[in-house]
Amino acid sequence: QQGDAKAENDVGLAYATGHGQPQDWSKAFYYFQLAAQKRYAPAQNNLAFLYETGYGVSKDFATAAQWYRAAADQNLAISQAQLGLMYLQGRGVPRDYPTAAHWFQLGAQQGQALAEAGLGYMYENGYAEPRDYNQARQWYLRAAAQGQPRALYHLGHMYEYGAGVGRNYQQAISYYERAVASGENQDSALALAGLFESGRTPAYRATAFAWTLVANALGNTTAERTAYRRAVRVYSRSEQATGRAMAERYIGDYARLTGRRISLPR
Repeated sequence: QQGDAKAENDVGLAYATGHGQPQDWSKAFYYFQLAAQKRYAPAQNNLAFLYETGYGVSKDFATAAQWYRAAADQNLAISQAQLGLMYLQGRGVPRDYPTAAHWFQLGAQQGQALAEAGLGYMYENGYAEPRDYNQARQWYLRAAAQGQPRALYHLGHMYEYGAGVGRNYQQAISYYERAVASGENQDSALALAGLFESGRTPAYRATAFAWTLVANALGNTTAERTAYRRAVRVYSRSEQATGRAMAERYIGDYARLTGRRISLPR
């Protein structure tokens, strides 16, 4: 039965990724559900993801949490991490910090990067644990070693604001840049824009402008509005000819990336 379930899960993955046939989320849902009903933990996790995101099925956080729990109870680390997030954010389950910490801890004990980042966040903010910046940093570092983008972002934030570490803007920039490269886009891009714009580094203001366009192009609605206002402000204050030339190039890159043009003051 588990062999059949693995095969069904594999077919679901093929449809979800478009590997070997056109991508079809409805068919992915069908095969994940078949395998999940046979208690195959990876399929239960995949089915939970579809319910959480609304791919191939109506979005349903409560059902997503139930399937994550089914897989987490079988010690699947990624499901333990995802379930921890749901309890942390109160999606599909009541917000419950001690329960979130419990599931993050279980996943982190298996070296699961998202769970390590989640546990670091709990320590940094004092949720369900006494606030402990050193513990937070250690868990973030473990997750960051695996390229976990949120951990990289939070390490950047700690160094930018001196939370439990000496304030170090260059370290902050390094972590934010790695976070953007790893997939944590809007928050890190806006943080970079803020650092460059504020004059805390000797870089051109056009560099701040570039990061606002990155955040804008990546589609976070709130970030987009903030990014546009900041881009206008930075560009209008740019005084160096080289900075203007860089900004013009960024405008062109942005237009090619998004198919959208923006008009900025001269």
